[in-house]
Amino acid sequence: MRKEFLQFRTRYGVIYPYWLNIDLHGDLVKVFIEYLKSQVGKTAGEINRDILGYVTSNKKLAVSLYETMIRYFFCYSSEKGKFMTYTPSELRLLLFKKVSSKYGGFTSWNERSIVLKELINELGLKMTVEELERHLWSNEKREEVLNLKRDVTVQKAIGAYNFEMLSCFLKYCSSLHLKILASLNCSEKTHKVFSRFLGELKARRILFEVLKEKSAVKILVYGPIDIFNKPDNYGTAISRVFASMHPFLRETRLWAIDFFLLLNNKKLKLYMRPSNLPYIWVPQSEVHKKNKSVEEFKRKIRGHLQRSTDLELKNYVELENIIFVPDILIKKGTIDICMEIIDSAKTEYLGKKLKLLTKIYQKGIKLLVLVNSKVYMLFKDAPFKVLMYEKRKGKCFTSLKEINKYIKSLN
Repeated sequence: MRKEFLQFRTRYGVIYPYWLNIDLHGDLVKVFIEYLKSQVGKTAGEINRDILGYVTSNKKLAVSLYETMIRYFFCYSSEKGKFMTYTPSELRLLLFKKVSSKYGGFTSWNERSIVLKELINELGLKMTVEELERHLWSNEKREEVLNLKRDVTVQKAIGAYNFEMLSCFLKYCSSLHLKILASLNCSEKTHKVFSRFLGELKARRILFEVLKEKSAVKILVYGPIDIFNKPDNYGTAISRVFASMHPFLRETRLWAIDFFLLLNNKKLKLYMRPSNLPYIWVPQSEVHKKNKSVEEFKRKIRGHLQRSTDLELKNYVELENIIFVPDILIKKGTIDICMEIIDSAKTEYLGKKLKLLTKIYQKGIKLLVLVNSKVYMLFKDAPFKVLMYEKRKGKCFTSLKEINKYIKSLN
């Protein structure tokens, strides 16, 4: 969603978004769905999108809802490849050459169908003159045909719209605080929210810290404004965490989320609570967009370490008033050894990551960091132990002997 189409009001520096819900907007969304379904098979030039603007007086809502529908449920596509391997551009070039060589570069309107018929025969195309005529320009925007991409329901469309709005807000987010209103020894449901949220953040390589407060645990997530000093699609990765977490957030009420935004050069806040949690939906393909190569690399190293009988795998380590959640945590006797895996990324992100890891190292944690060879130079002078790994054809490789050597050196 584009920033200019965000729907919200502000009061005393707090944003109140106009999320869609099925009770208030169900009928409106249903009209959009039925109209677009009725236009499937037509070209963009044949579809009158202005009609959707008359369904609601809110023009911003009409445009952003239409764009959400096209992104997730419908799509415009050309018919190239439908008949043979010739693209519309290739066919236009062949037609131009034929007209130039045989007809002197110009044909009358009456001769046009004759030329097209000759081209069909020469290329062995199985289509009529009318089909070729349409296919010649099918990769032009106005000639692209509307298709149904996946099954669409009113509730899914509402969830997708809310996801798009949340993603846009998070592009302008400096930080967000998720507070679990309980200690680590909380109920199973609340602990599931805490553990799942941390797991999702780690899998998507989101930068965060976990702080212990009185009878509460706070997860501080760093947003794109804090890391890059400008809006960035990094915020979309955070919004995918919420899409994945949505069912778990509905299971318990012991949480609160505060978003800190810089929108239109104003510092604003957005509060999300169990009472105002919007319905969010995105396709599973969006939810599962993670760094698969790093996740596989992590599983490989964990599997290797599990074969050592003197090592114990853990999830997190508690330090004074903070909790550190590394990619891999092993316990050797009384020593906690934290391992982090860093892939190639933007320099600003890596600089922030280095600061956070140095902060943890200064608290006395044994830290081993595996760094992609492409960005190794940024970490070579780090105060903690750094090993380099190679990434080839989407897979990560490192010396397991070096890892074993470092672990054995710690007594």
